[in-house]
Amino acid sequence: MVFSETSRVTGVHGTTSRGRLGIRVRPHFFDRILSRAIRPPLRMRPEVSAEAPMRYEAVVFDCFGVLCPDVGHQWLAQTFPEAEAAEIVRTLFVAADHGRISQETLFAELGKRSHRPPALVELDWIGLLTIHADVVALVQRLRPSRKLGLLTNAPSAFVREMLRNHKLEKLFDSIVVSSEIGHAKPDAQAFRAILAALCAEPHQAVMIDDNPRNVAAAEGIGMDGLLFRSAGELELALFP
Repeated sequence: MVFSETSRVTGVHGTTSRGRLGIRVRPHFFDRILSRAIRPPLRMRPEVSAEAPMRYEAVVFDCFGVLCPDVGHQWLAQTFPEAEAAEIVRTLFVAADHGRISQETLFAELGKRSHRPPALVELDWIGLLTIHADVVALVQRLRPSRKLGLLTNAPSAFVREMLRNHKLEKLFDSIVVSSEIGHAKPDAQAFRAILAALCAEPHQAVMIDDNPRNVAAAEGIGMDGLLFRSAGELELALFP
């Protein structure tokens, strides 16, 4: 910054002083410049707590695609051409999700199609399982003050063992697995089942799912729906 020697500068008490170069300088001028340079740090946004205002009494999470990757679809994408994978979803996956075929039959059929032993197919799925720690942390923060549910389309044995092995069962007040009730998302009966288990009305609850069809179906029975993309985005949606 350049100061003109001919400029008139009024001091705090109506007087001025001259520096060594004859520049008129307001008393304590440099002190004030320095104080501006050493401003206190900006206040960071505080961590959102489960006590922050939130409109929902019940929060329902999907499992595969939210708590962890959708391992079945990942495996299909790695193993089969797109058209064949889609056909497997429409037939075998839908049947397994509704409990019309057992987990053993599902893996046996997948083994035949992939030319792998069924036990290795199951191990492939288990190997793709990684728990999304940031989502689990958000569930844990919600736990003290909200009813929490898990609603998943899956073979019962596979998802129950996964939840047990990763100690996730106790995070939820109620867990509804599609193959155990004969109804899978986006069937309205699946959403009504988890609401009944949580003793919650649709307008009191939100469904968090990575599938837009399931989100739309939840909204269709009066719940709110949140399309899951990331834990950070979900936090902002739950605690605006």
